Amino acid sequence: MLRHLPNVITLLNLLCGAISICFSLHFEHLPAAGLMILIAAVFDLFDGMIARALKVDGAMGKELDSLADVVSFGVAPSAIAFALMLRIQAFEWWFIVVFINALFAAYRLARFNTSTNQKHGFIGLPSPANGLLWASIALIEGNYLVDSVLKAILWTVASGVFMVANIPMIAFKFDGHTWKNNQDRYTLIAAILIGCIVCVGMEFENLFPFALAMCLLVGLSLYAVISLLFNLIKRGI
Repeated sequence: MLRHLPNVITLLNLLCGAISICFSLHFEHLPAAGLMILIAAVFDLFDGMIARALKVDGAMGKELDSLADVVSFGVAPSAIAFALMLRIQAFEWWFIVVFINALFAAYRLARFNTSTNQKHGFIGLPSPANGLLWASIALIEGNYLVDSVLKAILWTVASGVFMVANIPMIAFKFDGHTWKNNQDRYTLIAAILIGCIVCVGMEFENLFPFALAMCLLVGLSLYAVISLLFNLIKRGI
């Protein structure tokens, strides 16, 4: 029975993504839509870890994980962007441009499944990171970040392009536990922890949802910046 546990967790990831999409249909539930993506990301983190611990990771689990990620970190974010655009302006047919995020997430995951050079790192923004970006935007109902149709389009296109860009990104796949082999990962974890502590300290009276959203945004920003810096260092620039 235990060998099926990773796939069950992956399906819970997909379920959270589907529920997030349903919440996005009603703007007043948008923070809940973001929260469901956040929970989906937690399930996505643990399914692979448990599969490796139980030594049951295989082709089916990999494919199922990608299918779940397309829903939770591609379609669900696009639904959030679409909901924000509807709040700002009456429906226009060209609003479907926000679903470019879902298309790029699917392409990114297909490329990852067929790639041979992403065993220790990622090429392009991982789809869960894209999902967390839109989860943070949903948690604060787009305030400050997506308060116009143009901003919604810019955010969704930028995050979509970043997913398929040929940019090396850090993966939390530790090579042992030494500092020498994991400098980028330990640096990233320390920076994110410090950033989150600062965010919580600044918004202690309003921990949810604003401080949570800010923690996600700060963490994702640090992830992108530190990944780029270590990439430049490795290239000797």
